[in-house]
Amino acid sequence: MDEAKATVSKRLDYIAGEIKRYEVQMQESEKKAEQQREVLARLQQEYQRAQGKGAAKA
Repeated sequence: MDEAKATVSKRLDYIAGEIKRYEVQMQESEKKAEQQREVLARLQQEYQRAQGKGAAKA
């Protein structure tokens, strides 16, 4: 009986570790996605400014 409890305990520890690992990966992915959104927003602003300058010259 003690062996079964130890096995279950080890499995639960493993599962908890995997959950924590995936949560960290998700946070990192969300952080990278936010950074990419910021880069995209800056590029869109630059593009719009360039379009405005081009239209002013025409």
